Amino acid sequence: MFGFIAKHYTESNWSDATLLLYFIIVTVACICSRMSQRGKVVVFTTTYHVYRPKNRVNYIVIAISFLILVFFSAFRDVGVDVPMYKSIFLDSTSRYADTYGIEPGFLILNKVLRIFGVSADFAIAFFSVATLWFIFKSILHYADQLNIGISVLAVCCLYYFPSFNMMRMYFAASIMLYGFRWLLEDNLRKYLCYFFIASLIHYSAVIFLPVAMGILMFQYSEKIFFLLFSLGGILSFKVVSYLSSISIIARYDHYLADGVADGGLGIMHWVINIPLFALYLYASKKLNKSVYLSALLVLTLFELLIGLLSYQIVIFGRSLVYFNVLFVIIIPILLKRLSKMRVSYHKMISSCYVLYLCNG
Repeated sequence: MFGFIAKHYTESNWSDATLLLYFIIVTVACICSRMSQRGKVVVFTTTYHVYRPKNRVNYIVIAISFLILVFFSAFRDVGVDVPMYKSIFLDSTSRYADTYGIEPGFLILNKVLRIFGVSADFAIAFFSVATLWFIFKSILHYADQLNIGISVLAVCCLYYFPSFNMMRMYFAASIMLYGFRWLLEDNLRKYLCYFFIASLIHYSAVIFLPVAMGILMFQYSEKIFFLLFSLGGILSFKVVSYLSSISIIARYDHYLADGVADGGLGIMHWVINIPLFALYLYASKKLNKSVYLSALLVLTLFELLIGLLSYQIVIFGRSLVYFNVLFVIIIPILLKRLSKMRVSYHKMISSCYVLYLCNG
């Protein structure tokens, strides 16, 4: 997050007030999220029924965190891609709609909003609210199993500010995040429904299907997973060198042609993944085997692979947004379990993870 803010502060000539506002947004949202687990749970009582929350969370406080993020996202006037998305919305019901080459799901949503006569600004606000709604619903589903404050910090660092630009991809990623719970609960049918919906919003979501299959395969047989992952990794490096000369989807051709990198070993991407592998090794010794531990390793391996491939074709780097479930859900759950077991250094590990997110 600090890297993102510093880059825009220097390159986009942000004012000190804008910089301060960004830090205030993140700080207040995270504090409210943390307080929602430490404060008193609100129970509503009527004459005939007592409404008690499913999780031990103060929903009034967490709602404040949600509304703060929603307000600045929905009513923003910044974002490189915002003018383009406004044009897509305005032309969604015209004969020019197909000229954008936009995925059918996203185009249909724009057409529906256009039919109801709302403005382009309302459409931007709608997608901003929907993105954050899916994310917060995902976090609250695991509210008793993770530290909400850390999860919301991960959202602010990895989702929130970047989503101001790549709105459509981050909307698809939030749907994938919401559907990931069904994969963890071994309900492949429901997961595939959300996967299909996300793919209709942005085709890049299909890159996550091998990852989902990898998590299921790891649960079935670790040896088979490592064998297939190794073979797939070698094959993928052979394939990417030919992608720039293959017409996959017309709209992505120029991305592939212009986004071919100079290659390289991707040393920095190896470095930023070392802490994740270290966390897996430590947690696997302290915690019982679980789908969350499996997901940590599988997601980290695929995230490393996709990251290294992005050194060959830059556009692959954008798809790393689908791996944010690792930082928003999986790791906070494991940190909470380490905390409950009062294992050695659990506070230091959590603190290091916070620094890891802020410097990501």
